[in-house]
Amino acid sequence: MIDTMLPHVDTWTQIFDCTNMGYANFDRGAFNAVEPMMRAHSCNRRHVVYVLGGGMILTGIWAILKAFLPEKSTSKAKFIATAAELLPDIDAD
Repeated sequence: MIDTMLPHVDTWTQIFDCTNMGYANFDRGAFNAVEPMMRAHSCNRRHVVYVLGGGMILTGIWAILKAFLPEKSTSKAKFIATAAELLPDIDAD
């Protein structure tokens, strides 16, 4: 687990690939491994969080939750359908 961000890193991009994810194959252990890192790093240091293939249920849950969150935070979450939509925030290398 990453406890601290490196000094030269200003912001970070996070990608959750939820393609074909359902209740039966949701990996709670993977989420538990990532959650402390997400909590440790301020939302202000996040550039964007992509949710790839979130589906109708996850998108619906997000629509409800974002009503209770600050716009600065909600503007950093992007639900996308294809990996090609990631290209603006990913280096060509």
